[in-house]
Parts: sequence; C-alpha cells; structure tokens
Amino acid sequence: MTDTELRARLAMLSPDRRSELLDRLRTRRAADPGARPSARVPAGRSPDRPADLVMPLLSGSGGHAPVFFVHESSGSPLAYGALCRELPDGIPCHGISVPGLDRGALPRTVAEMAEAYADAVCEVSPEGPYRLVGWSVGGVLAHATAVRLRERGREVALLALLDTQGPAVLEEEPDAALLRAMFAENVALTAGQQPPAGSVAELAALDETAQADRVMDALKAAGLVPTGSASLLKRRMEVFRTIVATAAVWRPERYDGQIDLLLAETSDASVVDAWRTWTSGPVVRHDVPGDHYAMMRPPQVAESARTLGTLLLGRTK
Repeated sequence: MTDTELRARLAMLSPDRRSELLDRLRTRRAADPGARPSARVPAGRSPDRPADLVMPLLSGSGGHAPVFFVHESSGSPLAYGALCRELPDGIPCHGISVPGLDRGALPRTVAEMAEAYADAVCEVSPEGPYRLVGWSVGGVLAHATAVRLRERGREVALLALLDTQGPAVLEEEPDAALLRAMFAENVALTAGQQPPAGSVAELAALDETAQADRVMDALKAAGLVPTGSASLLKRRMEVFRTIVATAAVWRPERYDGQIDLLLAETSDASVVDAWRTWTSGPVVRHDVPGDHYAMMRPPQVAESARTLGTLLLGRTK
C-alpha cells in the first residue's frame, strides 16, 4: 500500500496527524518488520443482554420503522442527539453502545461487535426490516452489522454511512500513544475547539499511566473536562483506543445491498470508490455541508438531517 492510499484510508481515524502516524508506522516496521498487533483487549463480551446495548434517542409515532444509530469512536451513540432532533417527526431513533462502555471487558474485534449489535437490533425489533446509520468509524460498524443481519436472512432497508472513510485494513494497530493523542484531538474537534498542543512522540516517551494522565491534563487545561467527569472521560479514552485500533485492522466482508454515503463537503470523492470494494450493490453519494465534525453540529446538522430524513422516509419497508 502506498503512503497516499494509507493516508486516505486512515482519514476515518482522525482528520489530522496523518504525517505523524505514517512516520511512526514506518519507524515501527523498520525496527520489526514482522510485528503483528498485540491482543491488548481482554477477552469476553459484556454480560449485558443484547437489548441493553440499545438506548432510545428519540421516540416515534405513525408506524415508522425504527432507525438504529451505531456508536462512533466514543462507544456512545449520544453524538447523534442533534441529528435525531432534526429528523422528520415520528421516526423512532435508537442508539447502540459498545459492550463494556462503562465497565468490564471491551470487544476484541469488529466481528464481535457486529454480532452483538445484530443480536441487539433483532431483539428490539424482531420483524425488521432494519435501517442502520453510522457516523465516522460508526459507519464501519454499521456496515459489519448489516453484513451479519443479511447472513441471518434479515432485510436491511437502509445502510447510511455518515462521512465514513473506507476501512483502513492496516497490518498493525496504531500504537497507544498515537491513539491517546487522537482521542484528545477528537474530543476537542467534536466540541468545535482546536486540539490541545503536544506531539505523539512526547507521549510515546511515557509509560501507559503517564500517557493517560498527560492527555487528561491537556484536556483539563483546554476546559474540555466538565467538573466531576474526569474518571468517565479517562474510561472513554480507553474505549476510543480499543474501537479505533480494532477498526483499523478489520478485514470487512462484502455487503450485498446499497450503501448511502453522506459525505462532508471537505471529504475526498475517492471515498465512494473505496466503499465499492465492500458491497455488491451501488454506493450512492449525498453531499452535505461542513466538515467531518461540523456536519453533526448546528447549523450544518440540519442539512445532514434533511438528507438522511429523505432517505429514511423513502425506505419505510
């Protein structure tokens, strides 16, 4: 894979730090060409029932089929709140959380997550058909879930990916220091602020505990840690690390239906071609204003919701 291809595929992980990531991956490969990802994440699925992974985001009426929003890198579906509020009235919206979000073992692979999410949506809505939406890395997880549902003979009426780059399909996971730096960047950009200063190299010189503390100190200094939420945010950092790392090395299976791809205006058109590799159906592009983060915040989120709402109202089967 060329550096250009790698940069494009890693866009789903973070809008910045591309060059630094490439340099670090090249350094690691040169030092140990045979290195493979380590089994960092403890084995075992959350003991929760499948339906416990699903939370209501917005109640519905009028007989609309529910829509399931798959969490992004935070592990929580709350990032979809503003989008759901802007959708046409009556559409019931449910969010899917990662198993182990607040405690316990996290999933080791995207396959494990997808099985859990397919179980969850089938328990909540036994008859289907299913409508799945995922933003950023949540789109990768929604795609994997749709594949699992189709393998079970279930109908997927809509698979909508919100500014989701094609799967990275890396040979090795990004290292912990990089992922923690990306977490700080993600928190800031989601809040509409500039990322805290600091480099991955500085973090990499620290041990695991010191890395986490350094990132938390930077977020606190930037005013991005609400009072009393430090412990929760530190847990979210490890959730982020797990989700992004597992998604980066995921080898997807092909989906057998249409993918609707809502692309932020700053995204590269090559994303459409990247997703054609992972479906036997068409990939339909829908342009929305804003960048990767702004499209999920007011005022741009209203246009994102109009585009998604049109798709939802047209896929009521």
